[in-house]
Amino acid sequence: VDGASFNGVREDSAGRIWRGGQARYSGQGTSMVLTRQLAAGGVDPMFGPGWRGYDLSMGDEFGGLMLPVGGGMYVVGHSYLGASTSFAGVVLRVGADGSLEPSFGSAAFPGAAVIDPGPGADRLFTIAGTSAGQILAGGTVDVVGGSDALVVGLTSTGALDPAFGAGGLATFDRAAD
Repeated sequence: VDGASFNGVREDSAGRIWRGGQARYSGQGTSMVLTRQLAAGGVDPMFGPGWRGYDLSMGDEFGGLMLPVGGGMYVVGHSYLGASTSFAGVVLRVGADGSLEPSFGSAAFPGAAVIDPGPGADRLFTIAGTSAGQILAGGTVDVVGGSDALVVGLTSTGALDPAFGAGGLATFDRAAD
């Protein structure tokens, strides 16, 4: 690891500290990273080596964290999926031991919901849950002439929620185009 930065922190009901960020690996790109420490500050031995890296591509960037009911963690960010797609928003469902939950997301990316509504850079920076169990993630979507605000509604399985917005997506024009 060449360097790591952390820009998200949450405390769970057991008093453990979760930190999220990204790490650079020997010039090979970035990965989203989670660490978990015990309430007293030591490394949590139940969480791998105390940290976990998540790689969907060579350019994964961390956005935010949300503690779901029942343990584990949701992680939101964006991943570079190639020149034809650029960045796509991603939501990861991480279990209490740090592994990705395979029942969340898609067969192509078990444990990850990939959100790619536009041809350009689509990024997610924040995540929240509703009392009905819906997952909401916010960010931006590239459009002709700029970018618009994006809110994504997901079900508990990581599928776009058809009851939210237009097929799970709601965009807001940030400026007159």
